[in-house]
Amino acid sequence: MPAASPPGERLLQKLSTRPDILPPDFLVALSQLQDGVEPVPTDVIFALVEQELGASPNAVFIVFDGAPLVSTSLGEAHAPTLWDGTDVVVKVRRRGHVRHNPSCRTGRPL
Repeated sequence: MPAASPPGERLLQKLSTRPDILPPDFLVALSQLQDGVEPVPTDVIFALVEQELGASPNAVFIVFDGAPLVSTSLGEAHAPTLWDGTDVVVKVRRRGHVRHNPSCRTGRPL
């Protein structure tokens, strides 16, 4: 399936769950956007985290093994542990996807 922009991917993912709108053949093709996404290589994830945080993952986290909790077409979620023992979740966007919510970088609790 050809690549789409992030908003286009989100729209196609939503449409893939709508049998009331699209015929079955389209749903099958679009369902590929929902699962089966290969994880980004660990060295790329570490480089992206270092670029955003200004320090290597090993300097910021006591544990960051690089294995994602989930991998989607837009990014991945990882579960590292801070040096004080706090478990956190880090969202890493795939290259080329623009951050749409700058407050996400602050690390504030939800």
